[in-house]
Amino acid sequence: MDHLKEENAQLKKRSRDLEEKNAKLDSQLNELEQYGRRQNLEIHGIPMPDNETNADVEEKVLQVFKEIDTTITKRAIDIAHRLRGKPKTDQNKKYPSIMVRFIARKKQEQHIQVKKKTEIC
Repeated sequence: MDHLKEENAQLKKRSRDLEEKNAKLDSQLNELEQYGRRQNLEIHGIPMPDNETNADVEEKVLQVFKEIDTTITKRAIDIAHRLRGKPKTDQNKKYPSIMVRFIARKKQEQHIQVKKKTEIC
């Protein structure tokens, strides 16, 4: 009987240790994901025509940047695409958002600074 109690205690300790390790790994994964998203920008409210391609989306993004007088060029964008999801009922979120990933985080930060001044996007 003592042997079973000792084994049970060891298993409980191992379980606690694994739970702590799992929580730590979850936290590290979240930090890495957040760090990776620092080069992304999400844009809402841009109409979406039928049969839109990622190239069309990129052109729309560049047009928005031009309208708010940022110097972001095609070379600064890694990819621009629509986020797929359920249709929105909120009028401001009628169309799927656009995710823009920049080659360099500095360009994304530059756009955010301009956005804060203009409040267009």
